[in-house]
Amino acid sequence: MIPLLLSLSGRQNPGIAVRTRSIIMRRSLVALFLILALLRRSHAQAAPVGRLRLLDPPGEQARCVRHQTSEALRRSGIDQIFNVEERGPRHLLSLGVTPHNTARLLMVAASTVQARRREGESISVLFGEDGAIIRGERSAFTTGTPARRSDDRKLGLFPRDSAQVFALVRAILTLCRA
Repeated sequence: MIPLLLSLSGRQNPGIAVRTRSIIMRRSLVALFLILALLRRSHAQAAPVGRLRLLDPPGEQARCVRHQTSEALRRSGIDQIFNVEERGPRHLLSLGVTPHNTARLLMVAASTVQARRREGESISVLFGEDGAIIRGERSAFTTGTPARRSDDRKLGLFPRDSAQVFALVRAILTLCRA
């Protein structure tokens, strides 16, 4: 293109130079938009805390599996672990209880997989001896290819979670006592 910019006399031809600059500017803008689109796509996608319905009660097909705990857990007051099996392999409900069937620890986790992206979320709740919530936490993560598209987040329980946690604990205890 550079040779076209010069006329036979050695001076620049203004008409050709303007057209060439216009083409170069258009191509530069297109390249810039492509680069911006690629950068936008490559950023981590925020882990969606609260998207998965973790605190729903077990369904009718759920079954309870009881596990005895280790000596260390028994010293901390957890006598048995009730695992609720349902909803496929990507969902876990687990409740640690005292010898009097009072909740001490609730763990709920679920994940989804779509193509090369996985989303997961979990809720952990610790209960005091009186059954009140001492501490609760929501965690969420995403994984993707490439790895820079992954994200992890942790938050406290949402305001609506406390009532749902207690309802879920009652539902698990009812299922596991049957």
